[in-house]
Amino acid sequence: MKKTLLATAVVGLLSMSSAHAATVVGFKVGADYWQADTTNSFNDDSGVSHNFDDDSSQGSVWIAVEHPLPFLPNLKIRENRLESSAGLSNVDFTFNDNAFSGDVSVTNNLNNTDFVLYYEILDNDLVSVDLGAAYKQMDGSIRVSDAKSP
Repeated sequence: MKKTLLATAVVGLLSMSSAHAATVVGFKVGADYWQADTTNSFNDDSGVSHNFDDDSSQGSVWIAVEHPLPFLPNLKIRENRLESSAGLSNVDFTFNDNAFSGDVSVTNNLNNTDFVLYYEILDNDLVSVDLGAAYKQMDGSIRVSDAKSP
């Protein structure tokens, strides 16, 4: 019985230390970089699908603000840049009410920003658990242009 009581007390003390909020405001900044191998396709007005591949570098940056107030969530903002481009040869199609023939270049942009509100449920040297919600704002586009135009 005494061993069970002692084990329960030790576990309780360890969990209490992880529930304390931070004593100062903390800032975290980071960046990610990766080499992406993208495969894209799009349909023109005639329904013909055009496929292309691109090997390009992608990246994102983020900042997080953590504070000691237990009822207000922490904030993290992350900006992602996802771009790819490639050329298509010997095509004849209409895209966005513009006629294209011969060689064209295609550029895709799918940029987004994440806004994350979260609470640190558990944060100690062994385990870190955050719980929250995110809102994603997306900005996407596809551009088709003659290969000879700038």
